Amino acid sequence: MHDLLALQALDTEADQLRHRMANLPERIEVDAAKRAEDEAAESLATLDEQRHELGRQQKRFDDEISSITSHVEEVEATLYGGTVRAPKELTDLQSELNSLKRHRRDVEDQQLDVMEQLEPVDAERAKLLDVASKAAEQREAATARLDAASEVINSDLDSLAARRAELAEPLDDALLTSYDQLRTRFGGVAIAQLSGGRCSGCHLSLPAVDLDTIKRAPADQQVSCPECGRLLAR
Repeated sequence: MHDLLALQALDTEADQLRHRMANLPERIEVDAAKRAEDEAAESLATLDEQRHELGRQQKRFDDEISSITSHVEEVEATLYGGTVRAPKELTDLQSELNSLKRHRRDVEDQQLDVMEQLEPVDAERAKLLDVASKAAEQREAATARLDAASEVINSDLDSLAARRAELAEPLDDALLTSYDQLRTRFGGVAIAQLSGGRCSGCHLSLPAVDLDTIKRAPADQQVSCPECGRLLAR
């Protein structure tokens, strides 16, 4: 049973290393940087949708202004070209020209409004791109540190695994199976030391009759704590 205690000590050390691996500060740093990247990407996607819609509106206004300007030029060419002399026709052309120019100014005002909306969107987008870039750098640096720390722990785990295999080799298969099941059941502590009539696993004092039964059991016989069920090392 004392060999099993030594095996449990190795398993406990391995459990502690795995817990340390799962809770490395570098892992927290990687996760935090990844979250910052994801949040920036999500915000950028929203801004890109806004910018796409504003860009679509700006293109529509650009095309409309271009079309109106072409029409203005045609009317001006007719109005000032000397081919039209009738006063009513000239008045109608001038009225049409004035109407076109008013409409163009209205569209230009709408175009300006879109441009003013684009400015803060582009500014915020630039900030988010910077945030995403810095978060990516932090994630890469933290990942490198995490890999280095993990490599050290994995090396220690490999060493423990080799020592465990050597220690477990002469042990009975049925005993090892029972030990593994109890480790799962009791959160890693399958075997406890019996000292002063007390089980070190559940920390309870055993009844005198149970202690007497355990003491009279052969040294190579597997005994368990009657209170918690863990294996006992005498």
